[in-house]
Amino acid sequence: MRSTGRVLSQILLLALGLALVGGLVGGLIAQFATSHGFLKGVPYGIIVTAVIIGFVTAQSGSPTEMAREGRQGTGLHFADNPALPQAPYQFVLGGLLAFGLGIALLALA
Repeated sequence: MRSTGRVLSQILLLALGLALVGGLVGGLIAQFATSHGFLKGVPYGIIVTAVIIGFVTAQSGSPTEMAREGRQGTGLHFADNPALPQAPYQFVLGGLLAFGLGIALLALA
């Protein structure tokens, strides 16, 4: 089992990565596609990226169903495939943190 500190650092790094990518995309869109400046689009880009990542990973399937499907195999040998991974909760938590950061930046702007 992984240590709590390692999991928390992965969640924080994921949130930071989402914020950086989303902020860059939102800023570039605001700079070139609208009359607003780069900094005006950063919070919106972070929010949209976090929401998309959160929804996509939260709807990734039931852990029990995914494990059952992974164990069914191809029919040649019983249980020749390992179980599929569980739902990626770290992505959901990282998306929530990035969303909160985007809302905070929007409130401060």
